[in-house]
Amino acid sequence: MKNTCTLLCLFLLLVTDLPAQYYGVQPQSETWSLGLKVGNAMIKGEVQPEFPSYQVGLYGQKSLGRAVDVRLQVQGGFIYGLNGTPSAGFMNNPAWNGTNNPLAAYDSLDMVYDNFRMEFYDLSFLFKLNLNRLGAYGGEGWDLYALAGVGAMLYQTKVDAYNAATADRYRFEGIAANDPRQTRQKLRELLDGEYETLAEQDYYNSSHLGKYTVNTLFTLGGGIKFMLGTHLALGLEGRYNFIGDDLLDGQQWQDSQNITPEADRLLSASLLLEYVF
Repeated sequence: MKNTCTLLCLFLLLVTDLPAQYYGVQPQSETWSLGLKVGNAMIKGEVQPEFPSYQVGLYGQKSLGRAVDVRLQVQGGFIYGLNGTPSAGFMNNPAWNGTNNPLAAYDSLDMVYDNFRMEFYDLSFLFKLNLNRLGAYGGEGWDLYALAGVGAMLYQTKVDAYNAATADRYRFEGIAANDPRQTRQKLRELLDGEYETLAEQDYYNSSHLGKYTVNTLFTLGGGIKFMLGTHLALGLEGRYNFIGDDLLDGQQWQDSQNITPEADRLLSASLLLEYVF
């Protein structure tokens, strides 16, 4: 009987210790990590994205169990856009009709091509679900995960609306080409890249801090991460952000009388480097 009890105790100890030995890491509930993210961002709106745009971020992460982590993240960057087709409703846009800048007072006989640069910063709280750790086994050395969270974003969008060298509006006549890609290339050569004029803003549905807009951010995303050793991990991550503002790119006019029906979206893809404690 004594031998049987001894064998039973040894068996229970072995079973209890199997998960830690199998995964080769400390229990997930004890894991903290710090991460660095760099990547590209774009606005899904009325103005075609320009590449490269860029973003950089930092985050701290705590595991609540094998499958769930929580993350506090801060990031920021610059996003660019440029259309290769003329704007149909620019006369209603204060960035082009002289309201926000008298030097950019275009009239209805002019031709205008929308462009923008958005500077942004966001602070978000995210839940991370490690999909490959939901079962009894899996997840050794890598994670496939989904993200969801909420945060706040501070941003400012500006337009390159006049030539700083001549202190005069651009002459877009003759820019148009058969291919919008060729038109965009001619526009890159024409524009000086100063982005001196504040874009149209939504003062009724958003909060403002000086010339910056402040809005709530809801985010969904996912990624994959691989351990490079005991403490270091490398991964790829994408996020789809809902801001509730149709003026992230500074343009909302379909034509001279109608605005677009949907708010803009902020999309990002990042390479991450993570240190696990």
